[in-house]
Amino acid sequence: MLKLIISMKKIVEMKNFLVISKGFTIVELLVVVVVIAVLATISVVAYNGFSKKAELSKLSFAISQYKKILTIYKIETGNSLFDIQEKYRNGTWSSSVCLGRL
Repeated sequence: MLKLIISMKKIVEMKNFLVISKGFTIVELLVVVVVIAVLATISVVAYNGFSKKAELSKLSFAISQYKKILTIYKIETGNSLFDIQEKYRNGTWSSSVCLGRL
């Protein structure tokens, strides 16, 4: 009989525990919201860093391509675009300088 009473008390205690812990408290929910906000902030900062890095990489590639184009132009024509610009400033430029050798 005593064992039955003790086991019934344990069952009642477990029931009370389950009834009390059905939901989340405000503090627990606030902690979750704060953690999500911190993670979102970190991801946005990291994304900005990657997008700037990608933009710099794209510009670096474009500059290297322009350098190659200018080198090929100088090899094929014997003139640099900067030479043409200098000739234009001096008044010795003519259309044959660049059009004659294309």
